Parts: sequence; C-alpha cells; structure tokens
Amino acid sequence: MAPVLYCCLLAGMPGPAVLELIEPREFLVQVGPDEQKAYRYRLFRPRQIEKNRLYPLIVWLHGYGNGEFEAIGVGQLNHVQNLLPDRNAAENAHFFFLALQCPTDQRGFFSTHNQAATGGQYPEPGEVLVQVVHQLLREDPIDPKRVTLVGISGGANAAWELAGRYPGIFAGVAPMGGGGPPEQTLQRLKQVPIWAFHTKDDLKVSSEGIIRAIDRMRSMGGRAYLTLFPGSGHSCWEQAFSECDLRGWLLSQEQGARFVRPPGFIPWTALQLTAQIGLPLLIMLAIIGEVRRRKSQRKQTDISPETP
Repeated sequence: MAPVLYCCLLAGMPGPAVLELIEPREFLVQVGPDEQKAYRYRLFRPRQIEKNRLYPLIVWLHGYGNGEFEAIGVGQLNHVQNLLPDRNAAENAHFFFLALQCPTDQRGFFSTHNQAATGGQYPEPGEVLVQVVHQLLREDPIDPKRVTLVGISGGANAAWELAGRYPGIFAGVAPMGGGGPPEQTLQRLKQVPIWAFHTKDDLKVSSEGIIRAIDRMRSMGGRAYLTLFPGSGHSCWEQAFSECDLRGWLLSQEQGARFVRPPGFIPWTALQLTAQIGLPLLIMLAIIGEVRRRKSQRKQTDISPETP
C-alpha cells in the first residue's frame, strides 16, 4: 500500500509535508555467505546544522499494531506526529530522530518466538538498532551524551530491554503504555533517568506492572517517575507530549550533566503561571493598596486643622 494512503489509515502518522523530511534508509546485515538482510529505518536531521555543534538524538521504538509492520518503510512512524506535529515544528527542530522498523518476519524488537520462527538466522531488530545508533554517532554531529529512548505500547517493553542491555548509551528513557520489566533490568537502570507514562485503567495493558516497576526502582534509589493519566484508553503518549512537555524533557537530558530536568518535572507555561500566581498576586496587591490608602487617610486626619 502506498505510504500516502497509510498516512490516512494510521492516525498518528506525520503528514506528507513532514514525512518527506524524514529520510528513508536501510541498514544491511550479512546473514549468510551470499545473503544480506535489509532493516529499514527513518532518520530526521535538523534542517540547519551548525558547524562544530553536536545535537541530541531521540530513538523511537514503534508499537506492534499491524500497520507498524505492514506499512513498509513508514509504519514505524505511527504516532510520531506527537513529536513532529507539523512542517514548521520539523523545520525548527534542533535534534536528530531515528525510527527503525521491525521486518514483517520479525514482529518485535526482541522476540524469542520470532527468533525461533526464523531459525535464529537473523539478528534481533533491537540489536540492529544499536548498530545503527553507533554508525550515526560516527557519521553525524550527534552528541553521544544526549541520546534518549522512547517506546510506545509493545515498543515500551522493548525500550526497557534495550536500555537494560545498553544502559551506558541512553541519557533518558520514556516507556509509554507498556508493562514492567524484570528485576535484573531495573537493577541495571538505577542510574538512568526514567519517565514512564500510562493510563490508569488502560484496557489493553494493565497499569499494575509499571506501577510496581517504578515503585521498585524508586526504592532502590533509581531516578524514576510515573505519570498516570485518568481514563481507560491506551494512547497515553498523546498526553505525554501535549501535557507534559515530554519532548522538552528528552532534549534536556545529558549524561554526566549537573543540572538536568528530573523525571516528572513539567515547566510552567505563561498561562499556568498566571493561573497559579495571578490571583494571589492580585489579592496581595489589593491588600497592600488598601493598607496604604488607610495610612494616607490617617495621616491626612492627623495634619488637618482643628475646628474652632
């Protein structure tokens, strides 16, 4: 099916004006003496790259819906509209963005079932993704200390696994709408900032697993936070980007930096500032004005001439 048609079928797909800015590429892996397997990925590069400047990289792990696998070359971009909503946002974005697509015969970044189905002949897509990241770090002006990871739905579980295997790569991880990882993964990620998102009564994936995981990480001293949205829907990533400035948090993370935004911190907008402090400030100014008015009245009374 043509990519443009899939843009209509997959509601979260970037529009054509943005899609043309996310370059289609292939990473070839030698899987036999005379055979190579192509892993498709999309790469977004800043429109204006400044000399001697390094840029952040956001790595995106797609969900496991049918369209994500079957929309060849574009399915991995489903829901990326939340990160790059329009052409103007894309043209003013100062970061790299990478999204690798799992092949149709390997429906998951890490899947023992799919490995068995292919006879273990092909590498896991998640491991291929790490090779792509290393290649980009060598070839493009990407800051190796500012690589972050996002995973949605099934990709959220893969994000836990990928970060657990390579905790030294990622400056921050945002799993959304997935379950909780095993204990050994949590142990390896104690020093990595984690901001997880979930819908409290998600009918597709229960929130209980991620609640336990984040509580466990925090008890171990981990830098982890969970935002639970009300409702029973699954697409918590839409609110994560629109209400919690997740993009801003990802771009602010840097390994070894002394001051970075902690997981869960949401900067106040001008409107929120007005709502939070505007009314109290007005009340305080009114009180100060009234005190001054009464002082002025008393002073005038004190200096007024006595009536005979």
